[in-house]
Amino acid sequence: MGNLVWMLMAFDWTSLTYSSLLEPQKLEREEIIDLDAIQARSTLVYSRLWLPETLGDIDGCAPTRARVAVPYHVAPLQSEIDHWSAVQLTPSSWPFRVDEIVYYLGHEGNYDATLEHTVALYVSTRDTPPPNADPIVAHSFQLSSAVAGYNQVTWTLDEPFELEEDEHLYVTLQHTGDWPDRLSILTCSDADDNGWWSNEAEKPYDWEELSSWSIDGAPMISASGYRVIN
Repeated sequence: MGNLVWMLMAFDWTSLTYSSLLEPQKLEREEIIDLDAIQARSTLVYSRLWLPETLGDIDGCAPTRARVAVPYHVAPLQSEIDHWSAVQLTPSSWPFRVDEIVYYLGHEGNYDATLEHTVALYVSTRDTPPPNADPIVAHSFQLSSAVAGYNQVTWTLDEPFELEEDEHLYVTLQHTGDWPDRLSILTCSDADDNGWWSNEAEKPYDWEELSSWSIDGAPMISASGYRVIN
């Protein structure tokens, strides 16, 4: 907490001065402090207090960490081209503002991380990905090149959005391909079992847990943002 709080700056609009918030505290006036905006512009025009948080248990498999689990490729069979994988991400408290998505594609053999693909985001209180809903936002990606092993893709949202009480974020990725080449996402076997497979290329989807195919863990997908702490 201390490493974060020293960055918070609160303006006193009556005197046009500012002071540092050296200790966690509730502001006398209801204000949002957006750490990202403060770091970038040192401005404050919000009404609640936020702290950064990353959703997704992938550190054990990420290439920049000590690998305590072996990653596994999740990729479609020939009859499953254009099906979707998904992961459920849930904040420790709400509201939670989603700012950025990070995921890891595999690249070896017929697993091709340079294939164009779509990532779609859903918000739901359901315990499973929604079968027939429209995404909050979707975006297409294509890597110009890839390296053997891990290939990180980062999506910074143009318009962040909030999760409200009891809502989950579902991040879905379409596994495109031209058989035998197809898109693979890496999973982390050390993560909680919260990965899904759509069994359909278009809605309505027939979501099924990856663990039903003895695939432990979850796709290597995380979401970063801010949660309200006051």
